[in-house]
Amino acid sequence: MLWVVTALCLLLASPARAMASDYSLVVNGTLIYSDVPLAVEGSKVLLPLRAVAEATGASVQYFDNEQELIISKSGLEVMLWLDNYSGFKNGAPIVLTSPPILINDRTFVTREQLSQILDVKAYLNVLANSIVVQS
Repeated sequence: MLWVVTALCLLLASPARAMASDYSLVVNGTLIYSDVPLAVEGSKVLLPLRAVAEATGASVQYFDNEQELIISKSGLEVMLWLDNYSGFKNGAPIVLTSPPILINDRTFVTREQLSQILDVKAYLNVLANSIVVQS
């Protein structure tokens, strides 16, 4: 019994210690290869917003001067700003739990933010070391 508890503890603790390259990204059943790997910040896995958004059929525009992102697809338009908790989704104000951040010239968000921004389901598959996104 003790070995079962130990194994479960190690299994549940491993995502917080895993390197970003240890995670894969799966969107609507397709493995996504991005020009940047997923990032880990503390216990959070950060996802490259453009790679995920485009894999769901959205287009992404970034305006450097304003640090503004516009994500568009049929029935959805989202406006966000880097390092800002506020944004707009289909014209209505939204408040994010944490702001989008810039890492190596790419915008990253948590999977919770991704769900809020793109109306997708995003979850961590611990057994497969992957983030799974379904639209």
